[in-house]
Amino acid sequence: MGCVRRLLMLVLLLLLLAAGWRYRDRIASWVRASIDGQSAPAGSGRADASSLATAQAKLAALGRPGAAAVTLDAGEMASLIREALDPVARGQLDSLRVQLGEGRIGLTGQLRTAQLPRDLLGPFSAALRAREPVQAQGPLRFIRAGMAEWVVERGSIRDIPIPPEAIPRLMGRLQGDQSRRALTFGVPLYVSAIRVTPAGVTLSAGGPP
Repeated sequence: MGCVRRLLMLVLLLLLLAAGWRYRDRIASWVRASIDGQSAPAGSGRADASSLATAQAKLAALGRPGAAAVTLDAGEMASLIREALDPVARGQLDSLRVQLGEGRIGLTGQLRTAQLPRDLLGPFSAALRAREPVQAQGPLRFIRAGMAEWVVERGSIRDIPIPPEAIPRLMGRLQGDQSRRALTFGVPLYVSAIRVTPAGVTLSAGGPP
């Protein structure tokens, strides 16, 4: 009887291994999704095409009669920021993720460093690898009708702080316009106020949120 039980357990184990191998891609995707869901803090989201489409749809809805405000989640905000970048810079920044705070936005991503000014980090520039993690933080502000800006107050590349005097120059390069000192992006003319909280970015028409 014991031999039969061991044989059945062996057969079951072989079946499980065969099923695991056959569906290994699905299992890996499920594991990655589970890890991302556990590791991503509240108010955090990644830029992607789907989030960009929903953000644009929400902004369009805000322009309809009777609409007072819409709230974008972190992924939608990350997608709008990515869309505001110069096309060349957009191709150099991967895995862009946004973390929302009180009045502030934090950004992380993977940066291809080939086009960076060699003097950006001083002597550390020579040690940059082809791809480096980048971080930046600062307030998001409503400037005027049709315009908002993200002012980067501090940033780093691979935990190496970017000198404060170099940040405006980097912002200009990311937008293809060296005269810019913050990341500016257009918002519909009917937007009158923007408020950032960990729960989302609220854009209002006609008055503060």
